[in-house]
Amino acid sequence: MIKLADLELEKYTEDDLMSCVSNRTQVLEQMQNPKNKFKGPNGPVLAAVKLQTAWRRHKAYASFGQLKFLMEKATIIQRKFRLY
Repeated sequence: MIKLADLELEKYTEDDLMSCVSNRTQVLEQMQNPKNKFKGPNGPVLAAVKLQTAWRRHKAYASFGQLKFLMEKATIIQRKFRLY
């Protein structure tokens, strides 16, 4: 344990990890397959977070569109009032 504690462990990039694999294309295909993305014990939580993120993004974009529409209408009303 002491020897492991003395080692400086660093995080490896995906390219570093894939450099030691002989069937690189097959492993990359499996890693990028969306079906395998949410497997494992933490998979349902990751899937729920992804769904919530997409829903919140959709709602924010829709709200922003509505806000832009209302701002354009308010600008028209203000312009007409000032001309009056």
